[in-house]
Amino acid sequence: MSRVLSLPRWAFVPLCLVVATGLVALSYPGGLAAACRDVQDSGELNEAITTAQQESEELSDRTLHVADRIAVKEALVTRLVEGELTLDQVAAQFAELNATEPIKMTSLRWRYGELPDDELAARSVIEYVDSRDLPNRTQILDRLDRQFQARFGHRPGP
Repeated sequence: MSRVLSLPRWAFVPLCLVVATGLVALSYPGGLAAACRDVQDSGELNEAITTAQQESEELSDRTLHVADRIAVKEALVTRLVEGELTLDQVAAQFAELNATEPIKMTSLRWRYGELPDDELAARSVIEYVDSRDLPNRTQILDRLDRQFQARFGHRPGP
């Protein structure tokens, strides 16, 4: 101990760092080997974090895309309900929007079978209107049913 105390003062700094590092390594669960494994795993963890951040950005972009599509559909349906647009006009716009979403088209085909895209789009519009809470919903749906029947020669039933 007297030998340690006889060292110059500048030597205490590195000695304290070595002792502190040793204490941390010994107190770390699993010891120094576990600390080394954690340092080695940090590269993999950084890659996982980067991947998760990229996926999060992609999901954010996808969410914005979906929100934009919903806003367009809402505006179209509002104009349809107010009588500014016809079922055919709105269905054409829905068909364009749905064409970029294979899942939507698959869902419509699963419900209605292998129908032409324009008929699927018209049915999608009617479903959309039917899902809204409108005070004169029955009258609006009757008008859309008549437009559908005039266009496709049958009612839009299930």
